[in-house]
Amino acid sequence: MPGLCISTGTLAWESPLTPGTCRAEKETQEDEVVMKKALTLAALAIATLTTTAFAADNYDLKVKGASGKAGEKTTATVKITPKGDFHVNMEYPHKLVLTTPDGVTVEKAKLVASDAKVSKEAIEFQVAATSTSAGKKTITGELKFAVCTANECKPTTEKVSIEVEAK
Repeated sequence: MPGLCISTGTLAWESPLTPGTCRAEKETQEDEVVMKKALTLAALAIATLTTTAFAADNYDLKVKGASGKAGEKTTATVKITPKGDFHVNMEYPHKLVLTTPDGVTVEKAKLVASDAKVSKEAIEFQVAATSTSAGKKTITGELKFAVCTANECKPTTEKVSIEVEAK
């Protein structure tokens, strides 16, 4: 029987990490732990690759992409966090206008302040997207917002790219 070994009267099986070698149950459990750690690290690496950050003198911009199954809704995030003495201008008409590639749809192509979580500490837009087929695609957009101090306001326009991956 392939993959099954008999070694000194003990039932064992072929190691998935080192084919051709017989492993007892304890050694196979160790192999499983190693594989689980490797898969966890791979998942973290993928999650890290889907986040893009940009830092200006007066704000940080972080874009977190989305990943999921083809045909199912996923959610990406675009977040602005003021730095130093700056805060979000609560009266500015913040907006995010999106352009989708072929095979990707979004619930709303134009998100405004009422679609976002807006506080003096941050602005966060949630972008709900669905990709019809497997693969990586990029949604592009234009983000308009303003951060202020007690003495000045800085309206800003930024280009954003949101990675969407469907499996």
